[in-house]
Amino acid sequence: MELIKGINSYTQIATVFFILGKLTFFPVVVNLFSGNIELSRILLFVYCIFILLSICFSLFSMKKLKQNKTLDSISDYNNGSFLIKVENGKIIEVLQNI
Repeated sequence: MELIKGINSYTQIATVFFILGKLTFFPVVVNLFSGNIELSRILLFVYCIFILLSICFSLFSMKKLKQNKTLDSISDYNNGSFLIKVENGKIIEVLQNI
């Protein structure tokens, strides 16, 4: 449980969709080789949807991480110096005139 605790929620969802997509690919191959073309088309469509959702959620995760790293809150500090308190990789507080 400690391993999952530190992972972004979008990344967790993307991982679940990726695993579900990979699990649906095996039935696609089995049905394709057995001659059941219609079912293999449906399962291939489900596979593509899961993989695309996985890609979308991973991109959302990357966007969210990028937003957390930007320092937009300190753009109004034109002169002087400032101190940034960082805890566990997140900006906690920005102090001006140090």
